[in-house]
Amino acid sequence: MPDFPNPVRTPPAQHHHDPLAAKIGRFRIEALLGSGGMGEVYRAFDTALQRPVAIKRMFARDQDDAQDRSLFLREGQRASALSHPNIAAIYDVIEEKDDVLLIMEFVAGSTLREQLGAPVSLD
Repeated sequence: MPDFPNPVRTPPAQHHHDPLAAKIGRFRIEALLGSGGMGEVYRAFDTALQRPVAIKRMFARDQDDAQDRSLFLREGQRASALSHPNIAAIYDVIEEKDDVLLIMEFVAGSTLREQLGAPVSLD
C-alpha cells in the first residue's frame, strides 16, 4: 500500500510521495481534496468500474489509537446504512496494513466553506 502525503501534519522529513502517482489496489489517486479532524480526502479513479471515487484516509497518527480507529470505522458503517441524494454513498471500507480507508461516491461541486461565503438565494 502506498504512503500518502499528509500536507497538514507530516513533517517535511517524512513522506514526500506524490499523490498523483499513488495507487491503492484498483484505485488511482488523482488529487488531495481536503483535510479534516481525522483524515484527508482524495479524488481517485476506480480502474475496475471506470468511475471517480473519493477516498477518505485516516491520519497515520490516529491509526494506532483503537478508539480513533473504531470511530473512523463506525463513521463508514453508519454512513453506509444511509441512502439519500444529499449524502455521498459509501462503497467500501479497506483496512490494509496500517491504513484505514473509506471508499465513497465522488460528488463534484463546491465545498461547504465555498457555499457559506456565497450569497444565499431565498428561492
